[in-house]
Amino acid sequence: MSTSIDPQPGQQPYTGQPAGYDNRPTSVAAITGLVFAFLFWPLGLVLSIVGISHTKPGRKKGRGLALAGLILSAVFGLIGILVIAALAGGSSGSTTDEAAPAAEAAPADAAAAPAAEPAAEEPAAEEPAEDVAGLNTAVRDGKFEFTVHGMECGETLIGSDAFGAKAQGQFCIVDLTVANIGDEAQYFFGDNAKLINAAGQEYSADTEAAIYLDDSSSLMEEINPGNKLDGKVVFDVPEGADITTMELHDSAFSGGVQVSLK
Repeated sequence: MSTSIDPQPGQQPYTGQPAGYDNRPTSVAAITGLVFAFLFWPLGLVLSIVGISHTKPGRKKGRGLALAGLILSAVFGLIGILVIAALAGGSSGSTTDEAAPAAEAAPADAAAAPAAEPAAEEPAAEEPAEDVAGLNTAVRDGKFEFTVHGMECGETLIGSDAFGAKAQGQFCIVDLTVANIGDEAQYFFGDNAKLINAAGQEYSADTEAAIYLDDSSSLMEEINPGNKLDGKVVFDVPEGADITTMELHDSAFSGGVQVSLK
């Protein structure tokens, strides 16, 4: 038999939680950003930035985790860049030293040889505008071959209120297939893709929303040569946005290839 104690005049009723209890969910991006700072710093950097955005005052918890992931990713990235720069500097220095004696051995009178008169330049022919591929058409960038099947827009929540992502505008989900046409395994990052509207404005992928989407397979997926991956890339765009094109990349530094979504 249980009894309840009525609050005394001037006292707040007992709610079962201590005063100051924070029941906000912790940002998954902040947690995964800290983890990937040690495993793969570029992804850790991206997730930590997303985590900072999602832990602003009044939103989710985990800002300290996001900041820690950002700092660690930046430190590991800087160390990696310095190591690569040191190795590249040593290689270029040795190449220059080998080329110098050959240049000095050239005959001195070679510079006195009369220069040939330049041929008359012909006007360059104008190149025709490159057509943009459409849906269900394979296009290539680097070591990846992409086939975009379609895009659906309109959802404002992926997951649940307690464990999910809410759109600032609306979510657009692109269904695609990625094939590795190279000679070695390579990672596919959905964050390298972007949408473009009729006015030329660009929208980046929403990596945190993709965490809560079933069968997304676009956060960070390794694809072996000859294998294919069916995935979905999530974007948070304004309601009513006239999305016309998707741009896909095999890495953050590639030239990219465009696909018409119309």
